[in-house]
Amino acid sequence: MYLIGVILVGLSAFFSISLSRNFIKGLGCRLSDRVLDVISIIFLCAGLSITTINHLYDQREKNKLKEQVSALRDYAEVARWDFRGDRSLGGGAKVPSPIAGWAEAYIVEHGDDRVVWKCNPHALECYRRMTIKHPRYPFAYYFLAKCLRELREDAWRDYAEEGICILEKTTKIPGHDPGHDDALRELRALLEK
Repeated sequence: MYLIGVILVGLSAFFSISLSRNFIKGLGCRLSDRVLDVISIIFLCAGLSITTINHLYDQREKNKLKEQVSALRDYAEVARWDFRGDRSLGGGAKVPSPIAGWAEAYIVEHGDDRVVWKCNPHALECYRRMTIKHPRYPFAYYFLAKCLRELREDAWRDYAEEGICILEKTTKIPGHDPGHDDALRELRALLEK
């Protein structure tokens, strides 16, 4: 596409040179200098437009790649951590991560894949501390947002939005824990209500 733009700019230059004009007129074309000027301007504008559009598209793609590399660099590890802090290895296998058991006194998983979390002052403090200690870990924001919403505190929205921001990055990373997808859906649904 860039090459097309350069060719059109070249054609514009070709039509604006008097030697070329004499050649075109010599072919039997009855084009006035004014018409050749218009043709030259059209080619110039088209060439510059195509080149500019191509450059902007390339810049946008470059920025997307930078964002993806940044997300991989900054969120690859936490993308594999589940809500308990265990690291997913794929295929259901898990091993402890550096934060394993971070809230085991406040978050309980029942056998039917149902998770129950506590919203008492100690649990809230635990969730808040985790957002400070590991600000890229989305489940601390998730549980804090859900608890504050249950307690009807307005701050829940801020924590939900921050959790969504993180989860939108972690869910794009291959091999992320499936719980990230569930948490993202739940937080979005809460904000829509």
